[in-house]
Order: sequence, then C-alpha cells, then structure tokens
Amino acid sequence: MRAPRKIFAVALASLLAMAAVAAGVLELAYAQALSLAPRPPAAEALPVLPDLVAKTVWGAEFGAADRRIFPVTPVARLFFLPPSANSLPNMAARLSRSTVPRATGWRWHLAIAAREIWFSRHYTADQIISFGATTLSYHPRFSDINSAAQQLYGEPLDTLGPSEVALLVGMARAPVRYDPWCNPSNALARRAFLLTRLADAGAIPRERLAGLLARPLGIRPAPTEHRCSP
Repeated sequence: MRAPRKIFAVALASLLAMAAVAAGVLELAYAQALSLAPRPPAAEALPVLPDLVAKTVWGAEFGAADRRIFPVTPVARLFFLPPSANSLPNMAARLSRSTVPRATGWRWHLAIAAREIWFSRHYTADQIISFGATTLSYHPRFSDINSAAQQLYGEPLDTLGPSEVALLVGMARAPVRYDPWCNPSNALARRAFLLTRLADAGAIPRERLAGLLARPLGIRPAPTEHRCSP
C-alpha cells in the first residue's frame, strides 16, 4: 500500500509544481501585456463620485446594490471562469476596450485581458466607476458625466436626484439612441429601466419608484448648434 501512496504523492507534488510554474509564466505574460497600452491613473488620483452615481452605475450593470469586486488572476482570466454577480469582468471588459487603443491581432486581446486584471487588483468598484464616468467621453457634446450634468440640468452632479442621475448614466450605453434632446421617448424608457432596476436592488426605496417614473425629463433646452443624428 505504501508504493501507490508514494506514487500518488509524487504525482500530486509534480502537478502542483507544474501549476505553480504555469501560474508564474502567466504572471510574466500579464506583466508584458500591460506594456501594450497606457496604464490608467493611480487610484488616489481619481475623483470621488457621489454615492448615488456609483449606486446607479453598479445597479445598472449588475442589478445589485452591494458594490464589491474580487481580484482576477491570469489563470482565471485565461479559462474564463464565470464571475459572480458583483465581480469585475463585465464592467472592466467594456472599460478596457474603450481605453486600449484599437488594433487587430492577438496583441490587442492580450492588452484587454491584462487591463481587466489590472483594474481588479488596483481599483475598488467605486474607483472603476469613477474612472469610466470621468475620463471617457460618452457623448459628442459631453466630455464626461459632470459636463453632461451641467449642460443638461445646469446643476453640479452631486446635487442631482435619482431621476436625473439615471438619465445621465443611461445615456452611456447608446449616446445617440438615448440623447434626451433628440430622442426623449427613448431617454425616458432607458431612465425608467434603470430606476426600476435600482428599486429591485434596494438602492432606492420601492415606494419612491412611481413618483420618480412620473417625473418629466426636466432638462434644459437644446443648444441651437445641437444637431440630431438621422
């Protein structure tokens, strides 16, 4: 009986050693892939968004109020392990594709995967939201969500309520389709979807939902130079 046990122990030790080597190789590949695209700013340099904005973005993405992420390893990313409802990959994947210069071939895909891993290790959920909302242009007229708040409502972002924030966040998915100046019915439908999802997630009280859904867009008139896409 000792011989089979010894063989099993040796085989197990060999497998563990091979796994450790493979993980080390993947970590080296990850470090190399990071150099293929500019690295995002340090976490402490990111602006802090109002809690309502973070709740709305997270609720829109995952239908959950609890904003948590879990570090992604190269091994997990390689084998596409399914994320939990509150983990990183869904949001980071889109953010990575937006921040890594577009290219063809395997280098671009490696850079995307490496960026997803980097986000999970260096940013909290709120910092990922802040980076996406304040550094990416999601509409031809607005440089970021703060600019959109000023131009659409004439108010700072941190003074807006759930209906206004839901509209701003909803525009990011399809800026032309949900442009409230050109397609108000689409914008209202998108806002209603996000508000309902936030209520389902417990991010806003359920008893407030009907009143929030009934509110008009309440945006400022479109600038004279604003042109709607056909």
